[in-house]
Amino acid sequence: MSEEEYIRERLDEQTQWFRRKSAENQKKYKRYRKAQSICILLVPVLSLFPCFSVRIAAALCGLLAAYLQFACQLDQYHELWRCYRLACERLKHEKLLYQTGTGAYADKSMRFQLLVEATESIIAATNTDWNIITESEPQSPAGS
Repeated sequence: MSEEEYIRERLDEQTQWFRRKSAENQKKYKRYRKAQSICILLVPVLSLFPCFSVRIAAALCGLLAAYLQFACQLDQYHELWRCYRLACERLKHEKLLYQTGTGAYADKSMRFQLLVEATESIIAATNTDWNIITESEPQSPAGS
């Protein structure tokens, strides 16, 4: 595989994949948190009304807020967002150093080999982080 092919087919594609996955997880995380915040803010307002059915709605908002918190933790959106974003930024950094011939890439004879090793190391570390994140148990909504 040539340098250009590796950069295009591996480095750039992985960078784009991490960027896309980071954005997806960020969007999901923020949606869950916004919905949870709305539910939490509605609870005291709805509790002010003397009508029994409105108070039931307040209780349901509290339940929904707790569920949204648990679901967000279960799917690990925040952690995955950060993990993928970090990988994306690290890959972009390595590519920039490579293209400018700075840092470890100053030695022209080993540039490509060092780029491949750094890229594959970042990808492997991110895969390990993904395993750790997805295998961890979320806390219950009550925090226990």
